[in-house]
Amino acid sequence: MRLAILLAVLPLAITWLWLRRTMGAITFLLALTGGILSLALAAAVQTALPAVKFDAARVSLAGVLIWTSLIEEGSRLLALVLLFNAPFFNKGKTPPPHPAAAGMVAGLAFAAVETLSFAAYGMSGGMIGILRLGAALLHAACGLRCGLAASAVLSLKSPGAAMNGFFCFATAAAFHTMYNFMAPRGSFFTILALLLALSSLASGLRRIPA
Repeated sequence: MRLAILLAVLPLAITWLWLRRTMGAITFLLALTGGILSLALAAAVQTALPAVKFDAARVSLAGVLIWTSLIEEGSRLLALVLLFNAPFFNKGKTPPPHPAAAGMVAGLAFAAVETLSFAAYGMSGGMIGILRLGAALLHAACGLRCGLAASAVLSLKSPGAAMNGFFCFATAAAFHTMYNFMAPRGSFFTILALLLALSSLASGLRRIPA
C-alpha cells in the first residue's frame, strides 16, 4: 500500500512543483477534480455495459480499444469539456489558456485513484508497481492530448480546430490501446509499453509552456 501511495502522490507532487506558476492552486485542484470525474464516468459506463471477462494475455487489440481506451479517453474528454466550459474555471476563459497542462493533471489524477483502488483490492508487488508507474506516464500523456482536444471542441469555429481535436483524441486512444495491449504480456512487451508511455508523454510536453 505504501508503494501505491507513493506512485499515486509523487507524480502529482512533481507536476505541481513544475506547474504551480503556470496554473495556480485553484486551477490545479479543479483539474484534479476533472480527472476524478472522468474516472467515475468511465467506471459507470464500464459497469453499465455487459460484463466482459478480461484476460490480459488473450484480449484482442480491438477489445482493448473498445472496452478500455475509447471509454476512458471519451470520459476524460467529456469531463474536460465540462470543466473547461465551467464559469469558475480559469475565470471563465473558454477555452482555458493552458489546456494541455490541465489535461495532464487530470490524467495523473485518474491514474492516482486507479492505482490506489488496485492496491485496495490487493493488487500490489514489484511488477504491478512498474505497470502503475507506466500507467501514470500514459494517463498524463493521454490527458494532455485530451486537454488539447477539449480545447478544440470549445473552439470549433476556429480554422482547423475540428481536425486538431480529432487528431489529439485519436492519438490518445491509440497510445492507450497499445500500452494496455502490450504491458501485461511481460518481458520485452512490457519494456516496449513503458518506452511508449514515456515517449508519448515526452512528445506532448512541448505543448505545455515552461
